Amino acid sequence: MRLKISPLVVDNTNTQLWEMAGYANLAMQYGYEVLVVDPATFNSSWRDAAQLMQCNAGRSELGKNVPLEVLKRMLGRFEALEGSLQKILRAPRPRWAMSWASEPELPVLRVDPTDGSAYSLEDFIDEYGGTRE
Repeated sequence: MRLKISPLVVDNTNTQLWEMAGYANLAMQYGYEVLVVDPATFNSSWRDAAQLMQCNAGRSELGKNVPLEVLKRMLGRFEALEGSLQKILRAPRPRWAMSWASEPELPVLRVDPTDGSAYSLEDFIDEYGGTRE
């Protein structure tokens, strides 16, 4: 966000409104216009767990596969967005999550001077190997 990359898409597993609030607050802090987009905008069958499993089949190679039962629980927790940023910002944080940081930790991004793309060190290590040193 500090790099002012636009558009900036948060593609994270946020199923409840309070989980999205930190990202929305950071975006506004850095001067971004925040648009709330319902998953149905991209995929009308987004609640079909079996279809989601098929779409994500390739992720198992990356160690990011989500078991079907876990996916079903996540879908069951999903809170409707209704396109309302204010609804997200007012969502109460559960008591059990109060000890967590109020804002998500942002990765340090590096910009590739050849094409202007941004990537985190973790992304680079995943793609090309190496260590954090």
